[in-house]
Amino acid sequence: CPITKLPAALVDATNITRLRLTECADLNVDKALEVIAKLPKLKELWLPLSRSLTSLAPLAKLPLKYLYLNGTYVTLPDRLPAGIGQLTKLTDLRIEYADEVAQLPEAPEDVRMLRLVFSKRFTDDDIRQSAKKQPNVLYLQEYVKTL
Repeated sequence: CPITKLPAALVDATNITRLRLTECADLNVDKALEVIAKLPKLKELWLPLSRSLTSLAPLAKLPLKYLYLNGTYVTLPDRLPAGIGQLTKLTDLRIEYADEVAQLPEAPEDVRMLRLVFSKRFTDDDIRQSAKKQPNVLYLQEYVKTL
């Protein structure tokens, strides 16, 4: 994906419900979110989990239900992005290829939303067991400490 920014004209595509931008290594994600936030029907979003993604807060007013953060082909951030706790309609969160991200967001509401990474039927003990089986997933190790 060679794009570095989203065209401003994308906001005219008001019927978009799904947008995939993973593997856009050079995309300034925070700037792209300014455009994405104007897509009133967006329910599914795939984003690169790159250093240029610092906050998901601009998406707070969207009817976003599914968020997929992918660390493939990008320089990973040190911390998972802030603002996830503001995505109140979110029901499904996926984080992939981001094992080396070691720090959780600072806000407690953001950390609580990471629960969406797991199936609803998982108990806290199930999550702890999952973390034990994946010791290389650093953000998961940090999340378990909050349980």
